[in-house]
Amino acid sequence: MASPDDLGVAPTLLTEADAAPKGGERKTQLELRDVDESWDGDVGRGLGDAYEVTEQIGRGGMGRVLAARDKQLGRLVAVKVLARELRERSAALQRFLLEAQVGAQLEHPNIVPVYGLEVESGAPAFAMRLLGGRTFHRYLADCATQAREGRLDDEHALESRLERFLDVCNAITYAHARGVVHRDLKPENVLLGEHHEVYVVDWGVAKVLGRPDVVSAPDEGGLPEREGVTESGSISVHASTETQAGDVIGTASYMPPEQAMGRIEEHGPASDQFALGMMLQELVTLRPPRMGPHVARLGKAVTGEREPMEEVVGGGQPDPGLVAIVERATQPRPEARYPSVDAFADELRRWLRGEELSVRRDSLAQRLWRRLSRRPGVTLAVVFALLTLLAGAVAASLWSTVEAQREAAAQSERLSAMSGAVVRRSQALDQRLARVKALVEGLGARVEERLARASGDRDAAPPLPPGYAPVGWLAERGPALEHARPHARYGMDVSFVDTGYLWPPGEDEAGPRATLAALGPMSDVFRDVLLASFDAGAPHLPTGERDALLWEGQTPLHVTYAGFEDGLLVNYPGYLPFPTAYDPRRRPWYVANRETHGPRFGPPYPDASGSAILVPCNRAIRDAEGALQGVAGADMALDDLAALMRMDDLPGWRRTALLDGDLREIVDTSEQSEELGVSLHGDATVESRRVEPAVAEAVRAEGTGWVRVGNELVLFDQLEEIDWTFVARVTE
Repeated sequence: MASPDDLGVAPTLLTEADAAPKGGERKTQLELRDVDESWDGDVGRGLGDAYEVTEQIGRGGMGRVLAARDKQLGRLVAVKVLARELRERSAALQRFLLEAQVGAQLEHPNIVPVYGLEVESGAPAFAMRLLGGRTFHRYLADCATQAREGRLDDEHALESRLERFLDVCNAITYAHARGVVHRDLKPENVLLGEHHEVYVVDWGVAKVLGRPDVVSAPDEGGLPEREGVTESGSISVHASTETQAGDVIGTASYMPPEQAMGRIEEHGPASDQFALGMMLQELVTLRPPRMGPHVARLGKAVTGEREPMEEVVGGGQPDPGLVAIVERATQPRPEARYPSVDAFADELRRWLRGEELSVRRDSLAQRLWRRLSRRPGVTLAVVFALLTLLAGAVAASLWSTVEAQREAAAQSERLSAMSGAVVRRSQALDQRLARVKALVEGLGARVEERLARASGDRDAAPPLPPGYAPVGWLAERGPALEHARPHARYGMDVSFVDTGYLWPPGEDEAGPRATLAALGPMSDVFRDVLLASFDAGAPHLPTGERDALLWEGQTPLHVTYAGFEDGLLVNYPGYLPFPTAYDPRRRPWYVANRETHGPRFGPPYPDASGSAILVPCNRAIRDAEGALQGVAGADMALDDLAALMRMDDLPGWRRTALLDGDLREIVDTSEQSEELGVSLHGDATVESRRVEPAVAEAVRAEGTGWVRVGNELVLFDQLEEIDWTFVARVTE
């Protein structure tokens, strides 16, 4: 969308003094990027008699921003003019008009006012207030610079940042009340005036609730008609075309999962709250909430992942209360966030006032301290009277009470810190599982697509496509895995060049060979699933870097595969050995998914190759009528998952486990693969054990919390992507 950076300058960043030439040279307080120095004044001549254009102050993909004088009122304005090449495109016209309409109808002190819309000689343009100042992005950069140098002044201190941010929240709360969702909130779309004014700008991809979505309209040409404010006071626009499901709207560093996945129907006020939560994280830490190349940030947006809030620029850790507020506002599920942006802003105001937060309850000692601190005069008088009347006895009692309260507060802080650490690690694991489910869903869809495309055109014994190598009992039929070489992670020879295949002895070859021919080469598809489990952008890395990730064993996923009803198994990477009578249709991951739809995790099981205990995620493959064709999947090695669950930095930590829906321990960091019998090639799953009744009762009752069992403190948090519970045990 057209952000201030897209246009080279936010369209309102100029003062009247800046616009007037001084000594033949114009000076501004803004560093203009991408300004066309050769502008000759042609743009803007079609604006009629309303404005006298003086110069161009910025340009970008959507058009140009001009400094002009209103001839009738004599005031300086900024005029945004749609680019000539976009004037015949309906999508661009719809977007441009929406920005003007929303700006004109949202009358709020923190929203830049639009004065009027001009359409002359086919050149749509609108005029708005001309201001001086800088973007919130530039302001935060200045804050980070001062923080690194250890000299934060009052204007750039955390409290000042929060006060400005609350003005942004006020503007968005007002917009939501009028039925408007911004959908691209970020520091670049917030302007700070010279006199501490705060403005939210760039409403070009806003969504008007209850109205057709117009952001991504086809290029049919023609300027849509305008409408005004409805009787109810909500914003009204006319749209001849609508945004389609799947369109991604917003900025990758700040958008919530529902926008990253193109779920247009889910875009609402909670989407803006997520973006505000990401802005709050950047405001507090002075670091971007998501980092990396665009494709990586977009991948993180799909799962709601963000950078951990562990340190602020200049040193130190962020306040736990602010961390908790950010965590609530940026929950992946919209319904888990604050009820509204107004509630989110109220929570911030409570933090500024030093009051108890809804996301971080005070201990008894903290509540007492807050109440006493609000009435220091009364507190001193009471204490003085008690000391005077009761002397030494009361003093001793008071001292004992203070010590008890201090110890209780310290214990509460320790519990809160440990619970927060467990929840953060649980959320990181949840994000990993969510990414795996999304990858398995995509893999299954690719397989279904290929089978559907080839249906009805399958020979009895077609030639094999390239990129496959026979394994196991088929080895005598050809050079099995000629590219395989030893790999420490797998404990055997593997090939990242070929996809391995086999089918059970005695099986009619016609079916498996026809399926192979229908699938076509699958090595790239399987390889990209492994790589994307490391980072969404990894499949697009240069070949050498991709190979390094695979051979160094850095991908969270261990293997990808698909089994079929005709007995065929294809697996990646290709590896040996397999037992002679291996039949994928008998494996636990296949049997458990015969009647399911969509990706799901299963219990750990011993890999038939003897390389590891695997945690599978599988998805049924079905034809257009819903008949089962096979099961696709991807597995994480239990040891890799256990490594992610380790919490060595948690004081007193002993072990971490995952509980299934029946509250049985299915993954435990204290167990080793060798102890679980990975050499068995049978079809059994790994044995699990029940937790103590007290732990089971607490998990069922609370979902997240802690309970004492003997000399252990058991902290737990239920995962969202799967009916599992993350449990950490600490020795007190």
